[in-house]
Amino acid sequence: NVRVKATKFADIGFHFLGGDGVGRYGTSTLSDVTVHPDGTLEPLRAYQGLGSLELHPTSKLDLFAYYGTEYVQRTLYLNAKGQQAGYAPLSQNNTSCFIEALPASGGTSPAASCSALTKTIAEGTFGFTYRVYSSPQYGRLQYQVQYSNLDKHTWTGIGGAPKATNNMVFTSMRYYIP
Repeated sequence: NVRVKATKFADIGFHFLGGDGVGRYGTSTLSDVTVHPDGTLEPLRAYQGLGSLELHPTSKLDLFAYYGTEYVQRTLYLNAKGQQAGYAPLSQNNTSCFIEALPASGGTSPAASCSALTKTIAEGTFGFTYRVYSSPQYGRLQYQVQYSNLDKHTWTGIGGAPKATNNMVFTSMRYYIP
């Protein structure tokens, strides 16, 4: 991890973690182990990274941008029957992953046959914070606007490799007591 004040007006940061069995340490809490055909747990190789840039052009305004991604490796073995086993076998059933079904009462929904396992998750976000009023005696009033884009990719199985995208806009108004 590195975070530095690059200039009077800019802070930059970078975070990286990679290794076997480290999926749970990311914000997405990806899988960190699979079961080997002999019944033992096998750590999954995973990587994660985050970059940040924060700008302070005036005492009232902050601009920020962050991008992070996490990855977990497909890990396959052949079991005693000669079938693939492990994390994200090619035989996983992804055929109903592209259907959004209503929850079924007392039964299973068609989406129950979606076995897609995560390959990568990535999110980029940017925005600003504006301090409307700031006083040591009366506190601080500020508002913030932020946009985020989240993408999730899965490993290919029967029926393809589903992908999910989510675009989000957040606003906030805060008052900080002195």
